Amino acid sequence: MEFFNPKIKRARQLFERARALEGDGQEDEALVIYKKSIALNPRRSAVWYNIGLIYKYRQEWQASLEYNQRAFELDPDDEAACWNLAIAATALARWDIARACWLAQGMTLEGE
Repeated sequence: MEFFNPKIKRARQLFERARALEGDGQEDEALVIYKKSIALNPRRSAVWYNIGLIYKYRQEWQASLEYNQRAFELDPDDEAACWNLAIAATALARWDIARACWLAQGMTLEGE
């Protein structure tokens, strides 16, 4: 039972701490804490997404792509992760990924 797993509990605590840091504009510190949370619970898509979002705002496209891609793999119903993955893939000219994500978002693409 994950709820009683001390690693999962600690990962949740770290996630909440990182969110607070991010909310206070301390993105570098938040990234460190988010990554500690992932080390304890790599299956929580929200952590991957939040890291990817920070990298998106920084226009660090490769990192944004990697983290949003993992978030989307963990939760294929996460429209925000798909959207941010599409943005990062477009910025990197990774057309295979970008096209799949844009189509999943209901976009009409030329030639489709």
